[in-house]
Amino acid sequence: HYGSRHGLVGGGKIALERIIADPPDFLLIDEHWNDSPALAYENLQHPALQRVMHKKHIALPQKHWICGTPFITEAIEQLAIEARKL
Repeated sequence: HYGSRHGLVGGGKIALERIIADPPDFLLIDEHWNDSPALAYENLQHPALQRVMHKKHIALPQKHWICGTPFITEAIEQLAIEARKL
């Protein structure tokens, strides 16, 4: 797990520089992250992160993975399909 490799327990933040220096297998992002400006998505505009995302990202509707809802099963199915494409 990428987070635990970098000292996270349960949840938290990882510095943008660390993600760029040691990219994860993929980034899970909201499929609509670029539709409207929001501070939550500001880091995704960084040119270095854009290079990482260009190669390895999975975009899913945020409703499928933001909280533990019945949509999580659909997210798992979609992640499995998308991960096989990487």
